[in-house]
Amino acid sequence: MKLLHKLFPLGHFLISLLFIGCGVALITFAALQLWHRVQPWHGLALNERLHTVLDSLAVLTVAVAALELG
Repeated sequence: MKLLHKLFPLGHFLISLLFIGCGVALITFAALQLWHRVQPWHGLALNERLHTVLDSLAVLTVAVAALELG
C-alpha cells in the first residue's frame, strides 16, 4: 500500500504532462487549420470561412480545458 502512495505522484505528473502535450497539439492543429482555410487565394465562400473559424474556436476551447487540467 505504501508503494502505491509513492507511485501516485508520479502517475499524476505523467497524466499532467499528457494533458499539456495534448493542449499544445490542439492549439497547433487549430492554428494550422485556420491558417490554411482562411487564405484569400483558397476561393472559399464566406460561410465556409466562418465555419472554419468556428471549428478552430471549438478546438481551442478544448485545448484550454486540457491545459487547465494539466
